[in-house]
Amino acid sequence: MCVQGYICSNSPLIDKQGKRAIDLMEPWMEGWRRENAKKDLLPPRLFTVGRLDVASTGLIFITNDGHWAQKVIHPSSNLTKEYLVLVDRPATKAQVKTMMQGVEIDGVRVMPEEISTLEDTLRLRIVVGEGKKHEVRILVASVGLEVLSLKRVRVGGYRIPRSLNFGDYIPLSPTAIKKVTSLKEQEAQAVQQPQKPKFTAKQPQLPPGLL
Repeated sequence: MCVQGYICSNSPLIDKQGKRAIDLMEPWMEGWRRENAKKDLLPPRLFTVGRLDVASTGLIFITNDGHWAQKVIHPSSNLTKEYLVLVDRPATKAQVKTMMQGVEIDGVRVMPEEISTLEDTLRLRIVVGEGKKHEVRILVASVGLEVLSLKRVRVGGYRIPRSLNFGDYIPLSPTAIKKVTSLKEQEAQAVQQPQKPKFTAKQPQLPPGLL
């Protein structure tokens, strides 16, 4: 399933510090419990594939297939992730060239796969491989630009549907699941013109069933 726009956590809804967590899968779990009410089954173990900080939006997979999840995130699969980034001022060719030289994160030199400007150069298309924590934000900050909004639009060969709004999720068909780990599909999706993201400062509204 694809999910965007919310913080996911397995902590209590309100912890000792008063921080609120959102149980993103509760609507799905309610359906599972109804369907299996008379069966002696434990709830499925779910894995998240990909992570997003509180200031980012975009594509995350949630699956009960641990082997598939590991395949997607492991560097040996050679899957890339694509982000659309809105910055505070137009990026120059020199800044893009500098970002392509990479940055050091936790003592490791990290190189992006591709960086390009879109339209008015306030938007950047950044493709990374392994995807170190905050890699895209650190890359942008390294040339003196500020990230105003960041959205993950593709993982491997699967691009987030244009119709998927903040907080929405959809089940993936077997064909779509295969696309995620297909290098051929990844190559095809990577050359597509990225959709124009709906950058907004507003927080998305919770769909029914989410606390």
